[in-house]
Order: sequence, then structure tokens, then C-alpha cells
Amino acid sequence: MPNWQPNWSDVTFDYQAAYSAIANCYGCVACMESRAHGIVPVRAQAVREWRGRYRAEFDVESSRLDRIGVDVVAQLHAAAHGIQLEIEAAEAEQRFRVAERGRWEAEVRAEHAREEQEALAARSSNRGTGAAGPNDTPRAPGVIVLS
Repeated sequence: MPNWQPNWSDVTFDYQAAYSAIANCYGCVACMESRAHGIVPVRAQAVREWRGRYRAEFDVESSRLDRIGVDVVAQLHAAAHGIQLEIEAAEAEQRFRVAERGRWEAEVRAEHAREEQEALAARSSNRGTGAAGPNDTPRAPGVIVLS
């Protein structure tokens, strides 16, 4: 037996939940971008002739919300990308574990084959020498004993 053991358990990872989370991230991005594109013409129409203190407050708050929206979209993209990296890491770990199991099994087979070869060589070297067994009397090669 090899002097090491592979990890015999498969990687535990919920791929369905991970892919669902990625889809939800991109769904939120699509929703936010569609809402943002829908607001642009309405905002332009609303502020065309608007003057005064409330317009300035609106501009400040609108810019702040735009920045927040951009940040949220970036975070959603980053989250989806991070989840994808975790999926790839789980898949790579599973491939590694399977390969290590195969390597361990190959080492076991090679060790068994080597042991069989050694046993076969030992048996054939004992036969070919004319060596006497426990119940045999030594005799010269080529001599046949009839009883």
C-alpha cells in the first residue's frame, strides 16, 4: 500500500445555488440598468425649465443616487464573478481529488504487480536450481529416480 491516502470524499458544493445566485446578480443588474435608462428621458424633461433651490437639491441627490447605482452594479458584477471563481475552484479541487485517487490506485496496482513478479521469480528460481524440498533427497541433474 502507498504510504499516503487521497481524499476519498467528493467536494461538497451546491452548484445549483451558485448558478442561481449568479443569475440573480445579473438579473438585478439588468433591472437596475433598465430602470436607469428609463429615468434618463424623464429626468431630462423634468429639469429642462426647472430653477431654484429644489433643482439644486435634486441635482445633488440625483448624482448621489447615480453613484450608488453604479456602485451597486459593480458590486453585483463582482459578486457574480466571485461566485464563478468559487465554482471553478470547487471543480478544480474535485478533478484533483479524482486524479489523486487514480494515482493512488495505480500505485497499489503497481505494488501488487511488483509483489507478484517477485513471488513468481522466487518460485521459478527455486524450481530451476534442483534444490531439494523438505521431502526430497538431493540428486544430480538428469537423474531420474524410480521407486
